[in-house]
Amino acid sequence: MMMHDRRRAFCAPEIDPENDGAFIACDECKGYVDKIKHVLKHETNQSQKHSAAYNACHKFLSMFGHNPEAHCPELLDSHLESIELVIHVDKLPDVCNLLGLCPDDELDASYISPGLDDNHLSLDNYELLYTGLDDSGNDVSYNYDGLRDEGIEFPHPVRSEQSSPNITFVQISDIHFDPAYAQGRRAGPFGDFNCDAAERAVKDILDFTLTLDPVPDFFVYVGDSSYHALLEFMWEKIEDNRDVTKMLVEKLRDTGPIYPVFGNHAASWGSSPLLIPPPGTNHLQEERVIFTSHMRPRYGGTYPEYADYVDSLLAEFSDVIILQLYGHEHDDSFLIHRDPGNSSRVVGTSLSAPSVTPFFDVRVGVNPAIRVFTLERDTWSPLDYTQYYVDLEEANRDGSITMKVQYQFTEEYGLPDMSPDSFAALSERVITNWSDFQKYESNFQVLTNGRDHCSQSDLDCRRKLACHTRTADPSGYAACLRGQ
Repeated sequence: MMMHDRRRAFCAPEIDPENDGAFIACDECKGYVDKIKHVLKHETNQSQKHSAAYNACHKFLSMFGHNPEAHCPELLDSHLESIELVIHVDKLPDVCNLLGLCPDDELDASYISPGLDDNHLSLDNYELLYTGLDDSGNDVSYNYDGLRDEGIEFPHPVRSEQSSPNITFVQISDIHFDPAYAQGRRAGPFGDFNCDAAERAVKDILDFTLTLDPVPDFFVYVGDSSYHALLEFMWEKIEDNRDVTKMLVEKLRDTGPIYPVFGNHAASWGSSPLLIPPPGTNHLQEERVIFTSHMRPRYGGTYPEYADYVDSLLAEFSDVIILQLYGHEHDDSFLIHRDPGNSSRVVGTSLSAPSVTPFFDVRVGVNPAIRVFTLERDTWSPLDYTQYYVDLEEANRDGSITMKVQYQFTEEYGLPDMSPDSFAALSERVITNWSDFQKYESNFQVLTNGRDHCSQSDLDCRRKLACHTRTADPSGYAACLRGQ
């Protein structure tokens, strides 16, 4: 029971989203967090520690519509010792930011990552993984120990020859499955913007991919399966990842291979890059590959060394890496990558796909979405992609999910192809042209009602979003914000 109650900390369907009085201000939140950190780190009196922790628990649970008297005592008994340990090693996450009370408004917080120190990971912890065929040309199958115990296998299906002249594949991102989701007074059967993904919605979206024509050749899952929570423990992450893996395998394995990567909510922090070669090949050299990872380079949660490393890879292998697919941000966005040695040369584009979970931030949601890509079968050249989405308010009102075409990329933006040069041209249009910006902003939010929009005259607001498309170089981004 307590596991479910704690999972609901980010999902408060009984709270009126228009009632901002239920939520504390950013500064007040930081004050509570600073106080609890100081007390738990320096106070020796256990009674004082418990009192400070209880007061903070009472404040936050009340804010999210829970009964603190009923839940705080058991929560503190279960987790206070672990919280103390996290604080003592200075690994407590930015609680107020995670709660959506202190959004990343500053350049250094939202774009430029902190440097490494002795307590951080280095690139030695990252590994490029090859998945596909072994040296004999046979399909490689992967089993997870926890799932093997339950008798679930991961065979690659035997596929008939495709009649389509092109290759199609589906990208799925950020499921963030909430096994405790329950329909309530305001929370509908298919989800709520204050909550992570409901099982019914996830399964219906996966079922939709099975109706696509032509049948997808494969699936790419860019990670993040477990729910959002301030207190995430290893065994819970493993359970959630196992649940989502079972859903993906049981729904999709008879259609095509599934290429997954870990997200930052997986059992280990980080996002391991994956190289996907064309079907029927077993070597990366002189071939074309899709580079996919959970978090794209230069995102605020990644290390600069990781971004520099990826930029150097893109510059060296721009003729090999035909697509970069990412998730994590729960929005629809792209980012231009340029040759570190020649900024005028565009070498690739990071494509961040929107999420399956409708949770974007506290009191801010996003319609669930997936992408279907089309590649030329012989050359593996990217031709286009179509984004499908769920109008969550409509689905809850009508009692069923209808996957709608949100847009087809080349048609939506009037581009001849998905080449890096086309994305570079689109970036400049989004930055300088009001109608193109409006279209990009609407797609960025996946047509979600109730989201804030920039006004035509608010150049600072417009640049904050649009300049993220122009370059992966922090100095170039800063210059764009200044209108340069």
